[in-house]
Amino acid sequence: HLTLTHDAGNVLRSDDNTYGNNDPLIVQFLPAGAYRLQVRDAAASAGGPYALALYAALGPRPPFCSPRGSLPVGGSITGNINSAGCQYVDRSLADLYRIDLLYDSTIDLRLNSNDFDAYLVLLDIKGNVVFQDDDSGGGTNARINTPVYAGTYYVVAKPFSDYFSQGNYTLTLAVQ
Repeated sequence: HLTLTHDAGNVLRSDDNTYGNNDPLIVQFLPAGAYRLQVRDAAASAGGPYALALYAALGPRPPFCSPRGSLPVGGSITGNINSAGCQYVDRSLADLYRIDLLYDSTIDLRLNSNDFDAYLVLLDIKGNVVFQDDDSGGGTNARINTPVYAGTYYVVAKPFSDYFSQGNYTLTLAVQ
């Protein structure tokens, strides 16, 4: 069993057997910082030798964590959250989209899914969280309705905090 934690002790991801034959695997984009990797027997009863391999690539987010494209103002995108998506910092899988706003606007951003509890995160161009929402879109759908300045933003479309949730979604953007 592997558990990856931030230096403060917050669990970022854990795994028992994703790699097969009871072998764990964690793939995670990590911003600069200190982290801990804990290794133990999954049943916490057996002991013995093990091998641990740690591979790292320095630099920006890997290509699969780059935006999948631009979300057009007044348009929508359908997608599918699956294991090919970016692994977001809260252990969930996510798709990212870029938004370019030419004017200060009030945006109405919606993420609807019948397959998972939808969660939206709006990031500024530097990756800072501007706004986030879980269920304001009705049921388990997410909605962000907020004024923002002109500029470039990134939308993180994802399930609410687990990396087992996957499925189809529709992401829409309207502006006022």
